[in-house]
Amino acid sequence: MLLNFWRILFCFTLALVSYGLFSEPGNESSFKIPDYLLHFSAFFLLSFFLTKATNFFIASILISFYAPITEIIQFFLPYRDATLSDLFFNYLGIFFNFFYLKFIENSF
Repeated sequence: MLLNFWRILFCFTLALVSYGLFSEPGNESSFKIPDYLLHFSAFFLLSFFLTKATNFFIASILISFYAPITEIIQFFLPYRDATLSDLFFNYLGIFFNFFYLKFIENSF
């Protein structure tokens, strides 16, 4: 039952992150979060939920492919930018998740 919870949470987060990464930006709001923090936290959460829903090996492969694919797609979207710094913070979020799980939560 708990495994289904993590899978549902991962799918919901994946949909939310994908929408944020690929949708056309709207009007500027007063709620400003630095871009690098959004990338870091999105991929931290995605890799955390995916690791809980599957296992470390599958999660690391899937999330490692998803990070550059998002930047490649953004490269072809006229209203988005693909930058290496975004990709760096994507992978930094993934790395910090695996570090957290391995050394802090010790759940591998």
